[in-house]
Amino acid sequence: MRHFTALYFGCKDANDEVMQRLWATEFSNERVQSLWCGEWKPKGLLSQKLLREWAMECAGIGEWLMEACRLYVGTVNETIALLPGEGEQEDVSMAVILAEIEKLEGMSLMDQKQWVMAIWGKLGSDERWLLNQLLMGRFKSPVANLNNRSGSNDLTVVGGSIEIKAVLLYAKASQLGSSFSELSLALRGENNELQVIARVGMGDLERNDQQRLQLWIKENTTERFGPVRSVKAQQIFTLYCEGVVVSKRHKVGMKLISPRLLSWDETAAVEGIGYLKEISARLK
Repeated sequence: MRHFTALYFGCKDANDEVMQRLWATEFSNERVQSLWCGEWKPKGLLSQKLLREWAMECAGIGEWLMEACRLYVGTVNETIALLPGEGEQEDVSMAVILAEIEKLEGMSLMDQKQWVMAIWGKLGSDERWLLNQLLMGRFKSPVANLNNRSGSNDLTVVGGSIEIKAVLLYAKASQLGSSFSELSLALRGENNELQVIARVGMGDLERNDQQRLQLWIKENTTERFGPVRSVKAQQIFTLYCEGVVVSKRHKVGMKLISPRLLSWDETAAVEGIGYLKEISARLK
C-alpha cells in the first residue's frame, strides 16, 4: 500500500521504479485496478464519528485534546490519521487491504474495531488517511476522464519554487517537552484572517537563533493545547518551498512541497506577510 499511496498523493517517491513495481504487484490485481480507475470502491462501512472515537482511544486522549489537535492540524480526517502515532510499519498490499475491508461487513463492531486499530499500527499517517477514506466510502479516484468517467484530482503538483513571508502562530513541543520542534506558519486569507499554510522544523535556523526563538515562544505563549502552544502573531519568517499542490485534506485547500525556513525576519511587521491567494495563483 505504501507505493500506491505515494502515487496517489503525487509524492516524489512515485518515480519510474515505483511505477514498475506497482504494475508488477498492486495493479496486477483487478480490484486494485478498478479502484484506481474509479470503476469501483468499497461501500462505506464505518462512520467518521466511529473512527474518531477509536483514534482517540488509540492515542489515549479525551474530547478536549482531540478538538485542540483538530484546530492545530486543520481537519478531522487528517487528525484521525495522525493520532495513532508512528509504529513499526509494514508494507501491506492494497489487494490485501481491500480483501480485508470486504470481510468487515460480516464482523461485529468490536471485531471491526480491533482490525482497524491493528492495521492502523502497521501504516504511516498518509496510508491511514487513505485507508480511512476507503472505510468511510469516500475514496476518490485520482484519474480524470478515464473511460468517460469523471475522476477527481485531489493533488496536483505545480512546478516552481516559492518564497513568501509568513507569521508564526503555533509551536509544538518535542516528545520530551523541554523544547519546541515544530512551528506552524500562517498567511492571510480572503478576510484578512490568519490561516496556517505550513509546519516546519527549526533546523534551518542558526543554533543561536533557535535558542532565542525557544525562549521567545515560552515567554509569549497565549494558550496551550496539549503539546501545542499558541503564540502572539509577531514573529515573521521567510518561508521557502519547492512548489504547491492542491489538497482537499488541508483546511486551506493546498499544501506546500518541502517547506523550510530561509530566515527569521525579526524586524519585519506582521502587515507585510503574504496572502493565500498569492500561493493559490500558482495553481492556475
